[in-house]
Parts: sequence; structure tokens; C-alpha cells
Amino acid sequence: MRTEPALHAARVEGRETYFTGKPCKRGHVCVRRVIDRSCVECNKIKRSEHYYRHQQANIDRMRSWREANPQKSREASNRWKRENPDRCEEITAAWREANREQMLASNRQRYAENREAYLSHNKRWASLNYGAKLAHNAKRRALQLQAIPPWLTSEHLGAIRQLYERAAALTRETGTQYHVDHIFPLKAENCCGLHAPWNLQILPGRDNSKKRNQVPNDRCAAAFLTL
Repeated sequence: MRTEPALHAARVEGRETYFTGKPCKRGHVCVRRVIDRSCVECNKIKRSEHYYRHQQANIDRMRSWREANPQKSREASNRWKRENPDRCEEITAAWREANREQMLASNRQRYAENREAYLSHNKRWASLNYGAKLAHNAKRRALQLQAIPPWLTSEHLGAIRQLYERAAALTRETGTQYHVDHIFPLKAENCCGLHAPWNLQILPGRDNSKKRNQVPNDRCAAAFLTL
């Protein structure tokens, strides 16, 4: 049998696949394997069909392998997560959505069984990340007031966190208490502001306490609305 030029070139170069531009018997126009000239797409279909014909046996075999090789299993899993971050995120989000109640119950049980350890960890984390703690608490209060727009991006949330971290840093550096203030308060008499970067400013604590829930004067409000 005459060897195809593309196949011969692939063998000479030591490649595992080659491309002829011709469709296989199933109509796939894709690369073929050098070892047996088979179509790569056909092989994928065959492997998938074989897996589902023997699905339970394959699951049992992989479970046994993971139990016998825990270290290799973890390394393979971590490598796949690093190489497929988007797919990993999709799978995780889908699982959480489908198992929300189970996940919440498991979290509650784990917290109840390790309450002291969780409290100790949270206290230590808060002492090392005081600005992030302030941002988290402010976000929780804003959620309760429905003051966080659903269209805020991760960049917006990051900017909010940076403001709280900056306020905490100023407090440490100067010894004077600094707060992150909502320019338009979340709970005012005639309007309600948003928990968003453009509605936040850093003020000394005494000035923020004096401001209370007062809205800006007309000039400040006009300038704010034109941003």
C-alpha cells in the first residue's frame, strides 16, 4: 500500500497526527493518528460509546484507582483544574445549584461540629484583614437593604473593598478613626443611595457621625449626578 505524503512526513518528523484534508468514512475532515491512520473524531465517539456501555464498571474502576493512589489522584485533579478553569467553574456552579439544600445542610453540620475552630479562625482572619471584614459587613447590610445593584461587576466590588482597606490603613497610620461613608445614605428620608464605588467616600469618623443620614446639598448633589 502506498504511503500518503502527509503520513510519511508526519512519521519522518515524529508527529502523532497528520492531516490530509479528506473526509473519513463518517464525514469528519480532521487530523488522523499516525499509528493506525484512524480519524481522531471517530476515536472520540468510539471512546464515549464504550464508556457509556460500561459506565458503572468504569466508575468502579476509577474509584478503586483513586483509593489506591490518593496522591496521584489529587495531583491529576489539581492539574485538570489548572488547565480547565472555566470548565471547572461551570461544573462547580451547576453542582451547587443542583445541590443547594444538601450543601447548606452539610455546611451547618460542619460548623456545629467545629464551632470553636471556626470562631477562632474567623477571629484571626478578621484581625489580619480588618478592611476586608469591614467591606464584608457593609456588603451584608447593603444586601439586607437591597441597595446593591445586580449589575455591579467584580471590578466594582474590588473597588469597594479597596476603599474599606484604605480606610482601615488610614486608621492604623494616623491613629484617627476613618470610615467609608455613603454620599447618598442607604437610608435617608427622601432618597436611598446605592452601595457602589461612586457613592462612597472616606471620611474621618467624627465627620461621618455628624453627617448621619443627611443627603448632600443641592450643589453637591448636582455635581454627583453628573459623574
